[in-house]
Amino acid sequence: MASLTDRGVLVGRAYADPGPLEARKAIYRWQEPAVDLPGLVMSRLQDVTGLVVDVGCGSGQYLRRIAADRPDLRALGLDLSPGMRPHAIGDAQQLPLADGVAGAALAMHMLYHVPDIDRAIGELARVLSHSGIAIVATNGQGHMRQFRDLFADAVHAADPAAVAGQPATGSAVGHRFRLENGPAMLRKHFASVAAEPWRAQIRIPDAVAVLAYLDSTRAGREDSLPPGVGWDAVLDAARAIIDQVIARDGAFIASSHSGVIVCRARRTRS
Repeated sequence: MASLTDRGVLVGRAYADPGPLEARKAIYRWQEPAVDLPGLVMSRLQDVTGLVVDVGCGSGQYLRRIAADRPDLRALGLDLSPGMRPHAIGDAQQLPLADGVAGAALAMHMLYHVPDIDRAIGELARVLSHSGIAIVATNGQGHMRQFRDLFADAVHAADPAAVAGQPATGSAVGHRFRLENGPAMLRKHFASVAAEPWRAQIRIPDAVAVLAYLDSTRAGREDSLPPGVGWDAVLDAARAIIDQVIARDGAFIASSHSGVIVCRARRTRS
C-alpha cells in the first residue's frame, strides 16, 4: 500500500503536478454553505506584517490571495514537491528559515502527510515571531466518507470474487492530524490554540467531476487493490455507480467536515 507520508510517493505520484490537487479542489464549487477558505485566512492576517510563509503551499491559492489582497506582505511558498512550483523546496520538518522571521505561518491541509508531525509543528513555532500567528487547516472525522464508500463499492463491482467481501480503502493519513486530535498536538508548541470547524454538504451534479476527484486519490489507493483488479476497471465501475446515483438523486452528495486551527503565543523552547 502506498503511504502518503512517504516522500517518494508524495513527490513522485501524489503531488508530481497540480492536476490531482486541482481536481479535488474543483468539487468545492458546489459546497453548501460555501466557505471561502483563502478569504477566512486573510481575515486572520489583518494585523500581520512582514513575512508570511506557506508551508506545503501546493498550487499556490493562498499565495495568490495574499498577493492580491495584501501586497504589503512578503509571501514565501515552500513545498516538498518541485511539481507544485513553489518559491523554494522545503521540508516542513526542517524549514529553511531562521528563528522568529515570520509574522505568520500557514500549514493548510498538509500536516497529516508529514512523517514527524510534532517536529513540523515545532518548526512552525520556531520561525514565528513572538507575536506571530500560525493558521493550520485540516479535516475532521467523516470528511468525504462517501468517496471512501464509492471506492469500496467500485472495487467490489470490478471483481467481487477477488475482493472477498472487504475491499481495501487505500492509504488513509487524515486520521494522523485532524480536528479531533490536532489541537492537542499544537498546544505543545502554542499557548493559544482555537479550532474553527465547519460542516457542509457538497452536491455534485457532474459525474466527470466526481470521477476526477476519485481518480485524484490514485496514489494512495491503487497499491491497495486486490490482485488482478486494475485502476481503470475500478474507475469504470465507479462511473457506473456515479451515473446511477446522479440519475436517482440529481447529484452525488458528499459531506465535508473541515476547519482551521488558529495558533498564537508560541511556547519558547527550554
